[in-house]
Parts: sequence; C-alpha cells; structure tokens
Amino acid sequence: MKSLLTLLPIVLLITNSLSAQIETVATGVNFIQDVDLDQDGILYAADVDTVIHFVDLDQSIPANLSTYLITENPRGLAVIDDYLYFTTDGDISIVRVPLNDPAAEPETVIDELPPGTPLEFLAVNDRAYVAFVNTLDNGGIYRFELGQPFPQQLDTVITGFPVSGMAFYEGELYFTYFNSLPIRKIDPNQSNPTPETVVPELVGPNGLTVVGDYLYISTESTISRFDLSAPLPALQAIATDLSLPSRMAFDGTNYLYFGEGNRLARLPIPLEVNVTELGESDASIYPNPTGGMVYLKNISLRRAIISDSFGRRVLVVSAHRGQLDLSGLIPGVYGFLLETTDGRWVSGQLSKF
Repeated sequence: MKSLLTLLPIVLLITNSLSAQIETVATGVNFIQDVDLDQDGILYAADVDTVIHFVDLDQSIPANLSTYLITENPRGLAVIDDYLYFTTDGDISIVRVPLNDPAAEPETVIDELPPGTPLEFLAVNDRAYVAFVNTLDNGGIYRFELGQPFPQQLDTVITGFPVSGMAFYEGELYFTYFNSLPIRKIDPNQSNPTPETVVPELVGPNGLTVVGDYLYISTESTISRFDLSAPLPALQAIATDLSLPSRMAFDGTNYLYFGEGNRLARLPIPLEVNVTELGESDASIYPNPTGGMVYLKNISLRRAIISDSFGRRVLVVSAHRGQLDLSGLIPGVYGFLLETTDGRWVSGQLSKF
C-alpha cells in the first residue's frame, strides 16, 4: 500500500474525557456491527447473530428489543428514504426492504459486487457510498445512484484501502478501517483521488460520524472526537473502557447510538454548530406556508430536523432528494435546522396549513 503524502497537524495526545454518561438502550444482543435511525425514532441494529433488531425509542429505556428481520450475517445497514438497506456476508449481497414491511422479499440493489464484504452505507444527497473490505490491506469505496431503478452496478470511488467507517464533511469523504490504520480523507468527486491522512494510526478505529464540526471515532475501547474546523485539533476522549463499540448513528439533536458488548447504548452529546439563518444564506425553501411538500433550492441537504413550537423534535429526515414531506404534521408553525453535506447548518421557520 502506498504511504500517504500529507499529514495534518493534529494533536494525538488525548485530552481529558468529557465523562459523558452512557445509557443502556436495550440488552440481549450478541455483537452489533452497525446502527441507524428512522424519522419515527426507531433504532435498527445489525447483529452478527443473523438478525436485525429494532427498538422504539419512544419507550422508556432500557427498552424492549424486537426482531425486525432474520438474515445471514448482517454487516452494514442504513435508513434511506422509506427503505432499510443492508448488506450481508453470507451470500455477499446489498438489498433493501420497505421500512413498514420487513417480511417483504428483499429487493436486490446491486447485482454485481467487487471482491470482499460490504460493511457500511453512507447516503449523501442522491448517492449512497458503500465501504468494502477484501483483505486486511485491500478493499475500497464504491457508490450507486439513489432514485434510479435497481439493480445497478457500482461505480468505483477508490480502491486499495480496506474501509469499514465513513463520514462526510465539507465535500470530503473521511474513512477508516479497524485494523489499526489511519483515518484518511478524499474528494469523492475526483477521478482516482489521492487520500490524505487526517489522523495517524489509532488502535482499532471502526466507525466515523460527523456531528456539527466534530468527527466522532469509535475504536476498540473508546469513543473520541476532534474538531474538523480547528487548525490544531486535539483528539478528545468522550467515553472510555468500552468493549468494541460499533459504528454509530446520531439522532440529530441529543444522542449518539451504538452497540457495545451485549447491549445497545447511547451517549448524550452536545450539538455544537454554527448556524446561519435562512435569510442570511443563498438557500430557499418553498412554498412557505405549505400544505405538505416543501422544496429546497441552493442547498445540498444531509439531514433536516423539524421541531414544534415547544422545541420538541417531531421529524428528522435524512438523505432525501431536494424535498421534504411534511404532510404527516398537524397544522402549525415549526422550526427547522438543516444540515448540509458540506457541514453547514441553516435554521428558520415554516408554517403548515
């Protein structure tokens, strides 16, 4: 494998932990590979024991653990629009099922896969990225188009690197693998991009998640973060003495969810972001007021968080394509917080009639 040319000046000494209190969400799992959430507050978890679990987060926790579907060795999963996409290393496949019908026959998403095991999805705008591991020193990142007929073929983004975790920030794709390798980044729109090392070797980096300007990293025993916007970012431990925490999912406001040991857990984290008011940006949302559908202009959206007049989150929408469906909300005035694919946040209000 080629050595990487550029090292960012990152401070590798881990600063004092924030000592965040980890909460148990549910118990009775074996070994969780990946987690994700839908807009209704349902947490999905891929367990190596041939099952995808789900937990209704409206319950008090620890909550009841339920079976969503049985499949062979699920590895990665992602909620994209109204579907749950997931990968297996049994028959090495990428499929999807409707969120409201897990008993449906899985639809094949990709009909020809490269060598290796697909481990994770990352949906960004109209594309989904898939991380592959072939051997301990080989693999890659591939992508396919959302909203196009399936099955499709994968487009190659980069090869020669085993990848298990991915995150997107300001137009760049960050990735890592849990075999004590660096965290790197690329511009995924370049042809044959040259990776840049962001963090030199860590012990067992696995999952990456961006929250605001922070990149959260799960390793063999720790969840840490560093500020991507800082000129000299310091790696800061958030939680320590963990047992192989899985890849992670942020609920948009309060918690980072992950698997750890025989449980599903969550970590309260602050949403520390610089927010621009809608009127101060070049983005626009129309119509406003709306009867249901809202369309977005001049904004590449990663996630939308909708709150009622009491500040309670009522809707979180991820990986849509230029529109929001608010038809399920009762008439009223709502606040919104929009996270863009380049790491910006835009806030404002809209009315539903």
